[in-house]
Amino acid sequence: MSFTIYSTNITLDFILSGGSFPQPTIYLGLSRADPNTDAAYLDEPVGDGYARVLFTDWILATARAITNNSLVLFGDPSGYWGELTHICAFDGPNPGDNLISYAALSESIIGNTGSTISFEAEEIVFGFEDGYISDYLAGSILGHIFGGSAYSPPANVYIGLPTSEPIQENSGSDIEEPGDAAYSRVNCSSWDATADGETSNQSLITFSKALENWGNLKYSTVLDAIIVGNLLFFGLLGAELDCIPGKIPQFPIGDFVISIDKAA
Repeated sequence: MSFTIYSTNITLDFILSGGSFPQPTIYLGLSRADPNTDAAYLDEPVGDGYARVLFTDWILATARAITNNSLVLFGDPSGYWGELTHICAFDGPNPGDNLISYAALSESIIGNTGSTISFEAEEIVFGFEDGYISDYLAGSILGHIFGGSAYSPPANVYIGLPTSEPIQENSGSDIEEPGDAAYSRVNCSSWDATADGETSNQSLITFSKALENWGNLKYSTVLDAIIVGNLLFFGLLGAELDCIPGKIPQFPIGDFVISIDKAA
């Protein structure tokens, strides 16, 4: 299961920078090759009765994946569609519309005259791999894209320095952070326009001076509130930080990178 560079770019700009991302209308299509995240190898059948299928009946399969809740019917080819290997989700019915996500079929299908191309309920799954993006945000994005509740991005996002490894199931309330009274998450709402699926901080991220020992810090978090709130992203720091009293943790401009599969 993969999200494309296009959908990653628009999603990150939406969450971090208030970019526009109206809920799309999803059309399903088929490809005879792995489309790749830039859609360069997308290979849909042309003619012979092939058309993308408007589909709106989705349910969450897990916290991080969504599946079709009813039959998806492409119909009967009137000619040879070829060997179909991938199911694709687009934001429109036409060739110029954007590929949002795609997944390999469990088995390839030969589309030819006399065959019916269909998928039973729960046979199609789109979602996020484990790690780096929280279950909360993964489910919110899937709902926004696939016709569930619209996601409202936070007014601000905050960078945190947890003292233990975050996990995707965490909320903003059960992440372990330094107990020093000087410690606080840092607001960072200035991000580069997302390109090639990742963005970085446009402004310096500076924490308060440590009054106590924060320990050897290995991870970072991105949350939607200065206290409690929801975990959005998490990841390993590029280099471990031994935060002793007097230390001022800081991320220079461009040093804190966020993508769907990493944050730090």
